[in-house]
Amino acid sequence: MGQFVVPQFIDVESKIFGPITVRQFVISLFGGLFVVIAYKSFDTGLFIISFLLIAVAVFAFGFLKVNGRPFHKFLASFFTAISRPGVRVWKPGIYEKHDSASKIEDYKRIARQEVSEDEGLTKSRLQELTLIVDTGGMYRAEDDK
Repeated sequence: MGQFVVPQFIDVESKIFGPITVRQFVISLFGGLFVVIAYKSFDTGLFIISFLLIAVAVFAFGFLKVNGRPFHKFLASFFTAISRPGVRVWKPGIYEKHDSASKIEDYKRIARQEVSEDEGLTKSRLQELTLIVDTGGMYRAEDDK
């Protein structure tokens, strides 16, 4: 079997002008384009304000890193974390909306099952009941089949 060279440092972007990467250069070009458009479109006061906003955005998206990650990836993760709940709450009626009538009846039958006094709630039985509830009654135990 032949030997292959394994690439090293694949997370390092290639540089084109000194310490500037391709991504940073393209972001700077677009920022410069927006500055020229703002210069042609606005008066002096509004141009200065727009120039400062564009410069901050170019610096943040091009050069700023938060915890070693580029700012745009940090921003995407931030909005994802805000939009999704951190705690998932189980709502027992959710399966009734999506399952067919026979599956609903099976789910209700399984949910009504009582654990007998002699069996008790062992760890494996509790895991099995959790799996039944989580799958909405689709999972069947080995002895129920």
